[in-house]
Amino acid sequence: MATHLKKSRGMIKDKIKTQKGLVKKLRAIRDKFNKDIQDMTLEEEQKYLEKMSAQWKNSPQSDRLP
Repeated sequence: MATHLKKSRGMIKDKIKTQKGLVKKLRAIRDKFNKDIQDMTLEEEQKYLEKMSAQWKNSPQSDRLP
C-alpha cells in the first residue's frame, strides 16, 4: 500500500475519534443542562438562561461568535 494512503487513513481515523469525543462532550453538556432545568419553573429557567448567557458572553470564545 502506498505511504500516502496509510497517512490518509490515519488522518481520517483521528478525525473520527475527535468527532466522537466532541459528540460525547456535547451530550454531557446537554444532559447536565436538562438535569439543571428539570424541576424549574418557566421564570427560573429564564433566569438560569440569562445567567448562562452572561457567562458565555464573558468567556474568551465569545469574540469568535458571529
